[in-house]
Amino acid sequence: MPPSVVVVGAGFAGMTSAVELARQGVRVTVVDRLSYPGGRSGRYDRDGFMMDTGPTVFTMPELFRDIFRRAGVDPDDYVAFRRLEPGYRAVFADAHAIDGRGRLSTFSNPDQMYAEIETHVSRSEAEGYLRFRRYLEELFAVEFPSFIDAQLNSVAALLRDPGSLIRLARLRGFQRLPSVVEHYFSDERLQRLFSFQALYAGLSPLKALGIFAIISYMDVVLGVVQPVGGMRAAVDALERLALDLGVDFRYEHEVEAFVLHERQVTGVITNKGSLACDAVITSTDPGQLSRMLGRPFRRRGGLRWQMSPSCFLSLRGIRGELPNTLGHHNIFFASEWSEAFDDLVGHGRVMADPSTLISVPTRSDPELAPQGAHIVYALEPTPSLEGRFDWERLSDGFVSRFDRRLERSGIARDFETVVRYDLDPRDWARMGMDAGTPFSVAHTFFQSGPFRPSMVDPTIHNLVRTGSGTTPGVGLPLVMVSGRLSAGLAKDLLR
Repeated sequence: MPPSVVVVGAGFAGMTSAVELARQGVRVTVVDRLSYPGGRSGRYDRDGFMMDTGPTVFTMPELFRDIFRRAGVDPDDYVAFRRLEPGYRAVFADAHAIDGRGRLSTFSNPDQMYAEIETHVSRSEAEGYLRFRRYLEELFAVEFPSFIDAQLNSVAALLRDPGSLIRLARLRGFQRLPSVVEHYFSDERLQRLFSFQALYAGLSPLKALGIFAIISYMDVVLGVVQPVGGMRAAVDALERLALDLGVDFRYEHEVEAFVLHERQVTGVITNKGSLACDAVITSTDPGQLSRMLGRPFRRRGGLRWQMSPSCFLSLRGIRGELPNTLGHHNIFFASEWSEAFDDLVGHGRVMADPSTLISVPTRSDPELAPQGAHIVYALEPTPSLEGRFDWERLSDGFVSRFDRRLERSGIARDFETVVRYDLDPRDWARMGMDAGTPFSVAHTFFQSGPFRPSMVDPTIHNLVRTGSGTTPGVGLPLVMVSGRLSAGLAKDLLR
């Protein structure tokens, strides 16, 4: 009989692991406490509105499509993607507004992006964009294969390729991200536009290292896409592929404990029974996993792990026509920048003047809502539950202030709100996310790469971690890589 693996968690990482193992003949059972797949890529359906409650920006679709190709099938038979051009529409709060209305769009096509910057800023800044684009291409060529798509479970593994480390240092990968971006742009608004993506890794753009410019590469060079049918369409496609390969899914199965024997997992105990196995891959957040195993959640030397900031997400189903100036993805940049991130990261406070991501998926996919209606997805970075904000006492005031800002942005004004669904750090915590943050362990220098919680458990030989809480880290492209790498580790353990 072929070996068996239990995968805990039906998110992108867990299902990628399941597919990779199943296509190699391993018996795989996926357990998840929810009633549907997706993990952090959740869903909320009400009155004809099909809302995604997790990530809304999809980049590097070829990583996703490669999962299907390795399984010997055509990804187009499972899901289609639509390229978004522009990728974002940026709205600035300054008085000297770009194009007279404070707006600038981003394009993955270099000619379009050059023209946009030349027309609305200056030719010299447009030339800076071309240099920055070439820099990002070079950075990606060094960083992705050597430091992201690679097993880095120890410092020794990192040092096996000193040449790539030297090249990364020469590319200013270990300098602060602002100094890297300022090398190419003197306009402050463009500096923000090409560095805010660090937020997707749960980092302040002002504190992030240059290595995180690679996220800008994913956004600005490779471009942003939308799965036709919403983010859930990609989730459902991955589940269907896994089912086609014989993977067994057990939903509403919450893991309560592992059966251990001589430093090996021999079974998984859920609220609905037990499952025998030869190995386990788990996407459980690292703090939750440590508590389940009866261990302190600490770094080497007993230091505490620093968690990323969290976010407040407000989903609206509205009737009425939105302003034409709103695209699929929109970034509303506030006046304050360094002060706002000092509030959030330095002091654990709610930003006094926050920037906001507003996505309108029905701009590209109107079938996600009833006719004549739209879905609005509005997200603001906030402290996690480790911050200095009392969500129990102050949440009502926070929501009222958030709503007033949306009105000033042309959202939630003169529209009928049919459905509303808000999520704050307390909700993320109830979903099993450490410290109430979807962004897991912060990507500081000594919490990245080999310093991050390892895929390899230190004491349980056949327990493998995957997902945003381990290597390579946070974000859809990275968790798909994590799923594939963790499957490789588990397969090696089964030999």
